[in-house]
Amino acid sequence: MGIYENNRLVKAVQEKAVAEVIRLLGLVAPSDVTLEHDNTLLHLICRICRPAQKDYENGRPIIELLIKQGLDVNSVNDDGQTPLHIAAYYGCGIGVELLVENGADINAKDKWGKTPLHNAAYKHDYEIASFLVSGGADVNATNNDGETPSDTISNYNHRMARDLKDKMKKLLTEDDDS
Repeated sequence: MGIYENNRLVKAVQEKAVAEVIRLLGLVAPSDVTLEHDNTLLHLICRICRPAQKDYENGRPIIELLIKQGLDVNSVNDDGQTPLHIAAYYGCGIGVELLVENGADINAKDKWGKTPLHNAAYKHDYEIASFLVSGGADVNATNNDGETPSDTISNYNHRMARDLKDKMKKLLTEDDDS
């Protein structure tokens, strides 16, 4: 109800304590909790839910609960980033999947003009980039510097550039054939 419960809810989300999040969601509406830089609890969980962590799978029920409780999957923080931008940048595949399934704008642009695909490309996350491309991400979207996601990879001289370009080319060819 008050700031105390809000802080406890934030802490429970950070710790991926599913039972505590469920309990506290009975006391606090997640939409009432705004974090630094206008991040929401969805931004937070998508930032800390990484596959290398042992409690990675605990992120799924928390993300599902927050969406079910009405948090906007397209909410933007001070940098214009949606939770999908954050999930793509930090490698939260569960978050990417659930956000897209629940209507996240796959081509949303932040204040730098970057899409979630730009973020996945920058982080060399082939799985997330492939998921986004398969889901309809615009492979030709340009950021404020005129760079496409492929340019982002190429500019960082990584082998993923070739693989992602080939995958994008294949997907585009399949789309043209249909």
